[in-house]
Amino acid sequence: MATDPTQVTGATTPGADSLGPDTGQALVAQPKKPARPRGKPQPEKPKRSLFCLGLKNPLRKLCYDIVEWKYPLLKFIYPILSVISYLKCLIMCLVEIYIKRKIKISE
Repeated sequence: MATDPTQVTGATTPGADSLGPDTGQALVAQPKKPARPRGKPQPEKPKRSLFCLGLKNPLRKLCYDIVEWKYPLLKFIYPILSVISYLKCLIMCLVEIYIKRKIKISE
């Protein structure tokens, strides 16, 4: 028994699966679904801030850039936390010295 190549159910040539069944005509491509927006939509910026800063004010642009920065941890948060922790240690040492001197003076 010889098998007819047109009767084989699996497609063996590239692009043959895009042909319709038994008609030989190309299938219509399905339209892609529109991409859904991710995350929350950005709120609209007010035209004025503090009754004097417009949208083109450089100070306001700088503040918006800092607040809307995508990865502030690498260059913004760590230096601030380092300074805060250093100052905290310094103040704790100074308070301890001050308390020891105050006790010695009162004795």
